[in-house]
Amino acid sequence: MSMTTGEARHTDHPLRELVACDARGRATEEEAAHLRKPEVLEHWTDALHELLTDISAQFQERKAALKRKRIECLARGEAGRQEWYEYSANNEKWKAGALRFKAGLEKSMREAKRREHEHKQRAVAEERESLHEVLEDVRVRIERIEKKLEERA
Repeated sequence: MSMTTGEARHTDHPLRELVACDARGRATEEEAAHLRKPEVLEHWTDALHELLTDISAQFQERKAALKRKRIECLARGEAGRQEWYEYSANNEKWKAGALRFKAGLEKSMREAKRREHEHKQRAVAEERESLHEVLEDVRVRIERIEKKLEERA
């Protein structure tokens, strides 16, 4: 598989490279598990957002380039027509791959957001449980103090 503009853009950052690999379903089990660790979730989501922004920009760039190339080729008449067909076909091939990649990123983003939500819910539940324990401890201490005060009276 040849490197697309998008791949060249994200390979300078190891986490984004891993996230892109995972979105394509090419990450190892260990790599995928690493991305889903609670302490990595926010970074995973950030990288997914960056990649989605990048692929959206690529779609816009390609669309503009396609229009320019069409005008350029068709202005040359019959001689440019074949070049236009080849260019257009290559663009459609890129677009199909880019759409698959974007769909993978979007699926991963949904999973990352769901996992972040679940992680936050667990943290809230643990905090609530901890507060209940503290409150119970305070209640027991108050009862002891009240009992001692009653005994003194």
